Amino acid sequence: MISANYKIRIFALVIGLFLLGGNIFSQEQAQSYSTLAQSHMKAGRYGEAIALWNKYVTFKPRDVFGYNQRALCYEKRSQFEYAIVDMKKAIKLAREKGDKKEIDAVWADFSRMRETFDKILEKKIEGHKREIAIDPEDPFNYLEIGKSYANMEKFPKAEDWYDQYLARDPNASPDEILRYTNVLSMNKHYGKAEGKLKEYTEKYPKDHRLWNKLGYISNWLSKYKQAEEAFLKALSFKPYFKLAEEGLDVARREGYIINYVDTDTRKQKQKEYPVDKYYRLVKQNPRDYESRFNLVDELVKVDRLEEAYQQLLILQKTHSDDNRFIKKWDYVTGIRNKKYETRVANAQKILEKDPYNENATLILAQNYELMEDYESSLGLLDVFFEENPDNRNVPLMYMYARLLGWYKDFEVAIGYMDKVLEARPDNLDYQLYRAQLSVWNTQDFGIARKYLENVYAAKPKNVSVLLTYSSLEMHEANFEEAEKYLQLAKEIAPENQDVIYHESTLEFRKLRYEEERIGRVLEEGRKLAIDEHYDEALPYYEQYLAEAEPNDLITKEYGVINFRAKYYEKALQVYNELLAKQFDPDVAVERGQVYYALDDPENAINDFRRAVYTQPEDINKRIFLADAYTKYEMYSEAEKQLDTLEYNMSPDSTQLEMIKKRRNWIPARGLNAILYKFPSHIRLGPVAAFYTDDLDFQMIKFGSMLEMGVTDFMAVGVSLFRTSLKNSSSTRAFTTFKGNVFFTLTKNISAGAGYGVINSTGIDSQTEIDGFIRLTKDKLYEIRGSYIKSDAGINLYSPSLVNVRRNATIWRADGFYQHKAGIKVSGYFQYITAEYVGAPDETNWGDNEGNQLQLRIGRKFIDYIEAGYEYYFSNFKYDSEYYYSPQGFESHSLWGEAEVDKTVDYEIYVGGKLGYVPASDFLIREAYIRGEYKVLKYLIINGRLGYGSTYRDDSSYNSFSGEISASWMIY
Repeated sequence: MISANYKIRIFALVIGLFLLGGNIFSQEQAQSYSTLAQSHMKAGRYGEAIALWNKYVTFKPRDVFGYNQRALCYEKRSQFEYAIVDMKKAIKLAREKGDKKEIDAVWADFSRMRETFDKILEKKIEGHKREIAIDPEDPFNYLEIGKSYANMEKFPKAEDWYDQYLARDPNASPDEILRYTNVLSMNKHYGKAEGKLKEYTEKYPKDHRLWNKLGYISNWLSKYKQAEEAFLKALSFKPYFKLAEEGLDVARREGYIINYVDTDTRKQKQKEYPVDKYYRLVKQNPRDYESRFNLVDELVKVDRLEEAYQQLLILQKTHSDDNRFIKKWDYVTGIRNKKYETRVANAQKILEKDPYNENATLILAQNYELMEDYESSLGLLDVFFEENPDNRNVPLMYMYARLLGWYKDFEVAIGYMDKVLEARPDNLDYQLYRAQLSVWNTQDFGIARKYLENVYAAKPKNVSVLLTYSSLEMHEANFEEAEKYLQLAKEIAPENQDVIYHESTLEFRKLRYEEERIGRVLEEGRKLAIDEHYDEALPYYEQYLAEAEPNDLITKEYGVINFRAKYYEKALQVYNELLAKQFDPDVAVERGQVYYALDDPENAINDFRRAVYTQPEDINKRIFLADAYTKYEMYSEAEKQLDTLEYNMSPDSTQLEMIKKRRNWIPARGLNAILYKFPSHIRLGPVAAFYTDDLDFQMIKFGSMLEMGVTDFMAVGVSLFRTSLKNSSSTRAFTTFKGNVFFTLTKNISAGAGYGVINSTGIDSQTEIDGFIRLTKDKLYEIRGSYIKSDAGINLYSPSLVNVRRNATIWRADGFYQHKAGIKVSGYFQYITAEYVGAPDETNWGDNEGNQLQLRIGRKFIDYIEAGYEYYFSNFKYDSEYYYSPQGFESHSLWGEAEVDKTVDYEIYVGGKLGYVPASDFLIREAYIRGEYKVLKYLIINGRLGYGSTYRDDSSYNSFSGEISASWMIY
């Protein structure tokens, strides 16, 4: 039994935390988060630790330690991008403090993470470059390389790859444009950023982030008028956007001027050498870039432009920033494009006269491809085959299939290749490409194998054939065969990039396959354990531990499964082995639980006590120790642990409930046994709700009620709610604070009332009054009457009332009756009065008033479905322009509700109605899902999500709403 003094202290603590908070609590809470997070880190639970460090830095935003520790967790999870951001913040804060030792320690962590992250990014870049070699037109690879270079803070290279990405993906998202312009800003290419932002603000005119970025770029370019317009545009889409407001201030008072001078120079061409000599040199040494540059020059001189272009593509991988490369690239591609443009023009002239000329279509498609205009090439063939579906021109079909394959439209490509092979069944190139399509699409492996056997028999040293064969075997997990074909390819072309990439892919697939196989064993065991089939789960754990690398975490799981299967001696053996290697307080607690189950008080208490000594801040370990003391009737020791937990530590609500429960386990002794129980209960009721419709009205409400039982029949409480109303042009927020009193008059009758104020910035406070009385008997019937007087905007849900202050009063009666025959009658009636709004005229005579009536009758047709008929009527004195107030509106509907699932812990229902409005010949609809979840014995969560469509003001009206609430009996 808890003493009266302790109860008062509990109540004071809860009220203080709920209403006041405080710095002392913040410090203690932060320390609690830190301790728990470090415990999770030691156990390898880095995700849980990150969640706690997030809370820690909220309490201590200037503390180096929190950012440093969170970065270490991100590092362990290989989330280096987040780790780097945290380490930069930690370094900045450490430098501000001036502690050299701390600066050196943080810098060491940062350097290690930076080095590791850069290596990962370099490998990622190489992987995407290999993908580009296979499919040079997939924009995704260029984007990923650009992002990788940006993460490495190599912004000039990042800019180049982003440029190549945007050249291939004109529909880039606003997020990518923002990243790209950030890179341009780091390179001080503000003019280029400005042009790109202007282009994409036209594509995405409602994205406030793009307008904001354009504003800042314009400020840097001293284009203050343009900046002002951009910031105002951003604010029109997102009012009170702080960044835009700050930028607007700078624009209006003429910001700083940034000058940029391009000092880039061009180099002259080197000495020229004959074509044959340079071909020989680059073949002997592919990395002899100087000879390759000279080879390009010689090829240009003899008008072998396509060969020169291919050599430049090789140089582009390593010399894209080289001025000499840029000059040659511009020259060769310029002449080359003119040649192809001429061919394109000639082919187009033929097609103007003969739209389906096969030869001209093929020439045009081929030259589009040579010009790297793959979309036009594919689009041309799309139209050709759409208009000529029965055409069987083999070169055209083959080219179409190749383009479709590059765009990963494998199914259609396979269809055309099958037609190609019908016409040319013996062509080995066609057979190879058909096999490759099956491998890329990971289907029809039998067909792929048949064609590969044919091609391999004729071309056993063809690298493409060998790699495709290896990929096929790899997909079918025949890794020895895949390795055999890869080795043959390596002997032929050891430096081929496709071979190198395939080798790394094969190794990765082999490792992943083995990990997945062993992982599936473990997951099967875990599934059985979750379903509480512990005996069946144990063999899977034993197989995993026998085949996988030693893993103490899984061994601990194995111990837990043995414990839950009640194989206590085996569990004890597992924990003894773990603790013999290294003391782990978590393992000690688990072994203590085994001793507890074996009724070995001395060893149980010793393990729990040692765990608490090692981690005195761990609340759960102290609870276990208190349990052991209680079981063995060491009540004074148990109370000491519970007192320490409750008054010297910072337990959360769940832990407080556990502490309360354990105090009740301790027999009352002395004066505590006769103390009067006060308070009788403490209950917390948080609520969050929203409502939105197609009139651009939005309501968001959240807050909570706190209730304390004074006696068995009376309770008092307070409630605090925040309500935000928004229409297309403005937003207003209200804060409602009320005091409440509740009475339980008899077993079946309860009542309550509340009185408080509503505050909103810039207007006078208003009063809110409410009350209710309810009569109920089990599930037989319920009658409830209620009254509320409050702000009309909060209760009438109208966009016109967001900035118009009037009171509304609602009297309501509702209830139901369940007849023993299974028929259920329910409904409500409410009478609404609203203060007069606007100038009087011939239709508006003053304060408005109206009523609404809903009557339902229905029954259960089967165990989980209830349905019936509804009549609804609404009538107001006059139709106000400020809120929905119909005159003589009525509807007839069929309604239903079905039980989706129901257990001891939760229940879920779906329902809705379909109705008819005779006056307007209109169908109305409603659908919803609702549920209840019993999280704990004293914590219940309810939720509802609904959609409605009805008829009002001569048009359809759609709304979407939701609410989630909880009832938490804290004490």
